[in-house]
Amino acid sequence: MRSIRFSLNVVLIILLLVALIPPAPTSGQGQDQTFRLMNIERRLDQLQTRVDYVERMQQPTSSSTQNSNMATAAVLELQRQQLYLAEQVLTMQKQMLEMQKKLDRLTPTPTPASQEKKEKPEEKPKPKSTTKP
Repeated sequence: MRSIRFSLNVVLIILLLVALIPPAPTSGQGQDQTFRLMNIERRLDQLQTRVDYVERMQQPTSSSTQNSNMATAAVLELQRQQLYLAEQVLTMQKQMLEMQKKLDRLTPTPTPASQEKKEKPEEKPKPKSTTKP
C-alpha cells in the first residue's frame, strides 16, 4: 500500500510540475505570433499615417483661423481709426463754423450806400478826342 501511495504522490507531483512548465512553442505557434505581430505593426503604421494626415489637415485650418482672427482684428482697428477721423472732421467743422461767426462779427457790416458804390462803379468822363485839322 505504501508503494501505491508513494507512486501516487510521485505521479501527482510530476503532473503538477508538468502543468506548471510552459509548453515549448511549436513552429505553428511561433509563426502565428509573428503573423499577429506583423499585423499589429501594419495597423500601427496605418494609424500613424491617419494621424499624420489629420494633423496636416488641421494645420491649415488653424492657420486660416489665426489669419481670419488677424483679419478681423485689422478690420476692427481700421473701423476704430475711421471713427476717430470722423470725430476729428466734426470737431474741425465746428471750429471752422465758430471762426466764421467770429469773423462775421468782427467785419463791419456794409451800409446801403457803400453797397451801391460797390455795385455801380464810378464813371469817369472820357477825354474828348481832338482831331487835327
